[in-house]
Amino acid sequence: MPETEPDAWAATRRSLELRWKEEPTPTRRGLGCLLQSVLVVAILVIIYTFVAQPFRVEENSMVPTIDPGDWVLIDKLTPGISDYARGDIVLERASGSIFGVTSLARLTRIIGQPGDTVDFDNGMVYVTPPDGVRRREGAAPPDPGFPRTTERWVLQADEYFLIGDNRAVNPYFGFGPRNRQGIEGRVWQW
Repeated sequence: MPETEPDAWAATRRSLELRWKEEPTPTRRGLGCLLQSVLVVAILVIIYTFVAQPFRVEENSMVPTIDPGDWVLIDKLTPGISDYARGDIVLERASGSIFGVTSLARLTRIIGQPGDTVDFDNGMVYVTPPDGVRRREGAAPPDPGFPRTTERWVLQADEYFLIGDNRAVNPYFGFGPRNRQGIEGRVWQW
């Protein structure tokens, strides 16, 4: 080899030396992973709190529609866009929530909306919407302590009448008018 000819591996060595200098050190790499992890956790908390939340059913208030052990998705976003409707299954917050995690909750069905009149007439449940067409929503539970007299609730703005589907086993579970702020979200089954 003549002395004026450059070393064939010199360019490769220079390239590798530059790459080693530019690559992040283990400390910088770890900081990047930490920031990515914090960002992922923050996004998950925001989704879990304001958009949707998986929920495992542990009580029997909605049997036979939803059984204990089933998983449902609590939709927290769309009730802000389109209001709750009669027949919707909702998650009712019983004792509040912390960071979107509901501590005590129950699934119930909306049978009365704002403006409706809900009547108990000798053990039968009736709903009269503002248009005046009275509908029977089924029988009250066969519990002797359940009201057998005539009772009437006129639902105010932001009030809903909730009652579970499984009225024979849990008569008072999710029964009565509730304020809209006590409803966590709409339930979607999968």
